Amino acid sequence: MTTDDSRSNRKPDAWVDPAEVFQPLLIESVVGGIGNLPTLPAVAAYLMNHVDEDVHVPKVIQMLSYDQVMTARILRFANSAFIGSPTPVKTVVDAIHVIGQNALRETICISAVSGLMMTDQCSNFDLKVFWRHSIAAACCAASLARQVGANPSQAFTAGLLHDIGRMVLACTFPREYSETLRYHTQTGCTLLRAEQASIGIDHIQTGVELARHWKLDDGLRAALTNHHSNAALTQASSSSVPAIVYLSNLISHAVELSDPEDVSDSDDIAEGLLAVGVPRAAYPEVLAEARAAYRQAVEALSL
Repeated sequence: MTTDDSRSNRKPDAWVDPAEVFQPLLIESVVGGIGNLPTLPAVAAYLMNHVDEDVHVPKVIQMLSYDQVMTARILRFANSAFIGSPTPVKTVVDAIHVIGQNALRETICISAVSGLMMTDQCSNFDLKVFWRHSIAAACCAASLARQVGANPSQAFTAGLLHDIGRMVLACTFPREYSETLRYHTQTGCTLLRAEQASIGIDHIQTGVELARHWKLDDGLRAALTNHHSNAALTQASSSSVPAIVYLSNLISHAVELSDPEDVSDSDDIAEGLLAVGVPRAAYPEVLAEARAAYRQAVEALSL
């Protein structure tokens, strides 16, 4: 799967020396930028902060009644060809009956987060690639969670948000982050190393600050913190959400979920499956379930 994290074969148009060009960002500046971002819609904030329990559906419906944009997206999804409802879906209540509570939760979270930030001024940031990877990681995380008895909703939300710090940097510091991405492409180093070398703040730190600003729980913050660290696999509970999100990130970089024939299985993925307690024989099932959810989400957002 081609992502912004992959190594590019393009020749650099001009060498960038971080010591000469870049000005490190202060964490205070990043926190200030986050404070200037739009707030999370109430219904999405409620769902993200109640991932460990069943949501109160009447409350969700009431909150959606004040959010016409979110309601329109849900109805569009429920009436999509992917769902194939025999009769038109005209209300949120009807949509819940057609797509179910889990799909409703996931659609709301994706729609809310993806609609918050625009990155038009960050020339090297591919928004479509970013969201496809984030959604793929979320779908893989939910599928893995169901395999090991973890919370699928929490895993999905953590997977969706794991790279959100990149979006924050692209939105709040578009010029600086565009140069960071160019440096990443030119040097072939990891994105984290490029961020640290160029602006001194990486997308993990930024994502955790955003999660703190949104008052998300410690479990979600831990998943954001460890999504690039295989230390997540050695935690006391191997089936914890951080371990699942770390593995989901690996899978979604390695596998193109839109291609039903792609079942890439690296040594790192095999090690990760073993660590979280998923039999290797169950990997195709994990991918099949993730693919179905991914196609559903991509259609809902027209990505």
